[in-house]
Amino acid sequence: EIELVRNFVYLLENRYGENLQLELALNGQGGYVAPLTLQMLVENAVKHNVISKSRPLQIQIAIDEQGYITVANNLQKKLTPAPSTGFGIQSIINRYALLTDKKVRIEESDRQFKVSVPLIKNDHP
Repeated sequence: EIELVRNFVYLLENRYGENLQLELALNGQGGYVAPLTLQMLVENAVKHNVISKSRPLQIQIAIDEQGYITVANNLQKKLTPAPSTGFGIQSIINRYALLTDKKVRIEESDRQFKVSVPLIKNDHP
C-alpha cells in the first residue's frame, strides 16, 4: 500500500510540483491496511483542498504506537467545494467494520484533517 501511495503521489507531483508535499513517518510495526485505503485518503485530501505555490498541500502518513496509520493534511478548503458523495471515507469505515473491532478515527480542526485507520495484524505464521 505504501508503494502504491508513493507511485500515486509521484504522478500528482508531476501535476502540482512542489505545491504537493508528502511526508512518511513509518516505523517497523507490522500489519496491513485494506486495499486502496491510503490512496483514497490522499485522493480525498487533493480533491477537497487548495493546492498552490502560496498554499502547498502537506500530507503526512504516519504509524502511531496504538497501531493506527494516519493520513493527515493541512486544511485549506476550496472556496467552491468539489462535489462529494462522502462515499470514499464511508467506504473505508464500512470495510474496517468488517475487518476489525477497532474504529476508524476522523478528526478535523480549523487547521488539519486527519483520518486514522487501524493496522490489521497478520495472525497467520
